[in-house]
Amino acid sequence: MRDRLRTTGNSGAVATITIKDASAVEKGLEKETGLKGMITKDQSELYVFHLLVELKITEISGSSAFVTAEATRTKSVPEGITLNQREKTYFTQVEALMQAFDKEMEKNIRTFMADYLR
Repeated sequence: MRDRLRTTGNSGAVATITIKDASAVEKGLEKETGLKGMITKDQSELYVFHLLVELKITEISGSSAFVTAEATRTKSVPEGITLNQREKTYFTQVEALMQAFDKEMEKNIRTFMADYLR
């Protein structure tokens, strides 16, 4: 991933990045019970990954522009997976989340902050 912001020597503006949410939540899922539960392998947890970031540029004159980017990924995992499999799932989903976030932020910057691009 390449850098997005670079200073240009203009001291008349300030860029502020605010991370509004960066979460990874594990939710337990309901499992089958009884005889059927003994012979089936259910999905046991659901991981929900969410990222919401705001970029704001404020000029000394008082004018400003801002964009937000948001990305969400969800993934369920089966009961009985190993710790290594769980960590690999987690890593893969965070990586996909960041790629989706990067794409969204890039699009929004080009659309709504074109005046500030070089």
